Amino acid sequence: MTKKNIPFAFVCIIMLFSAVLFSCTTKKINARSTITEQAPEPAAAIDSSPGTKQTQNSKNTTPHNAFAFDCHLHVLQINHVAWSAYISYVEKNPLEQSMSVMSAQDYIFKDFFQTTKSSRNLLAVMEGSAGDILQLYEQDLRGKYEVTTTKIEADPITLSIKDALKITQESITGTTVIKPQVKQLTPFISDTGITMMGNTYSYLVISPLIMDFDLRNTVLNTYYRDSPAHAVETQGYDILKGIHEYRSKNPGGRLIVRPFMGINPSNWNKEDLAAFLERYFGSWSGSADEILSVWENITDNDVIEGSPYANAFAGLKLYPPLDFNPFPSNPDEWEKLDYLYTFCEERGIPIITHCDDQGFRVVSQSASYEWTSPEQWEKVLARHPNLYLDIAHFGNQYTVTSLRRKQTAWRDKIIELMLKYPNVYADVSFNGVDTSYWKDLQDLLNSLSPAVRDIVSQRLLFGTDWPLTLLKMESLTAYYRGFEQSPLGLDTKQKMISDNPRNFYFRD
Repeated sequence: MTKKNIPFAFVCIIMLFSAVLFSCTTKKINARSTITEQAPEPAAAIDSSPGTKQTQNSKNTTPHNAFAFDCHLHVLQINHVAWSAYISYVEKNPLEQSMSVMSAQDYIFKDFFQTTKSSRNLLAVMEGSAGDILQLYEQDLRGKYEVTTTKIEADPITLSIKDALKITQESITGTTVIKPQVKQLTPFISDTGITMMGNTYSYLVISPLIMDFDLRNTVLNTYYRDSPAHAVETQGYDILKGIHEYRSKNPGGRLIVRPFMGINPSNWNKEDLAAFLERYFGSWSGSADEILSVWENITDNDVIEGSPYANAFAGLKLYPPLDFNPFPSNPDEWEKLDYLYTFCEERGIPIITHCDDQGFRVVSQSASYEWTSPEQWEKVLARHPNLYLDIAHFGNQYTVTSLRRKQTAWRDKIIELMLKYPNVYADVSFNGVDTSYWKDLQDLLNSLSPAVRDIVSQRLLFGTDWPLTLLKMESLTAYYRGFEQSPLGLDTKQKMISDNPRNFYFRD
């Protein structure tokens, strides 16, 4: 080989290597994030619209299809999250953390530390006020931000190789490589309503879930070792202020914000817990008409810390990995929880509990696994069979077995509970960041007997887990788009987005 042929051979090797790497990357993204460019034609809006006053205490005046739902998301202001406690736990338990990441390749917070673009995207949301975050949610679904993919952009190294390949191709062929144009898709929210799967709903009910980050007894792995206070009622107050701000600035907005109040009963004695429940849920109502009336008049209510306006919260959020055992062996602890479950069961107040094997954890992996497991909730339901309970994430388990298959034991147990208890639901939030999940879900439904499939399909709830999804996807719209265009049956999707959540939220 002559010297002048060496550069050409080198270029060919680089091209071959780049093409293989680019092909592998593309196949991986396409396999996990397939999306078509067909959007459903908008249907006519129903009569009920923002600004229409509803009569309180009227029966069934709100059209049954007035609401679409996102049952699981967060308004995570950065000052309310106990980052120092989480990082201290990771530093104190490096081996356990390493094993978690190794056994669960999709471990969510791995991306927070390793993929700077996705973490910046998430932080750009968290640094805003609660009102800003709610406004951003609606603006995203109104199409303010262009959607290009369903998965977060490739890392800088891959992009550099793609750029090198483009330059090499241009220099050899003398042609210009033109980026494909992205087809503009119809936004989900417009002035006529929320359009999905050909249906138009008047309102999108979204439920920010408050997590109780009160870990003041945690000793940090820092010089300033006292964990900062993160009072859950202060977080609730800030969200109510944000709702008031959003509603005042957007009188024609299409969101109805129904947060779930978080609490870790381990931090409370029974008397204080009883007072807390009375303070936040003493005036709770399951009437869709009353809830709509509260929303229409929300700007007339002053937001006072520790004194929420009537029917401000939709239900309770519990989070076992933040040091909470839903069925403790200690009699005094169980007495508190039995009171809480009875309070919610008698009034029909819904509870949402975290249920996957990853997330924000400040207890040992073994304790988190035991307390988060649906088996623990099976013990609760045996004593409170009519409890309205959403076992979140459908028990998704990211831990991979020796056969390189994800475990499904929690999901299977949740199905058992659905068949046994009338008010057990499961949302599928975050799961859809891997868009192949929707096909897997349809395959699961197809594998069930008709009778079992009918029950399960009536208990599944749509949820996003936004903005945490930004660690895996570039936008909220991308998550919605992946769900809408998924191979799930149209009837199932409509149940998940509207019918099932209505039954979980309302008692009409």
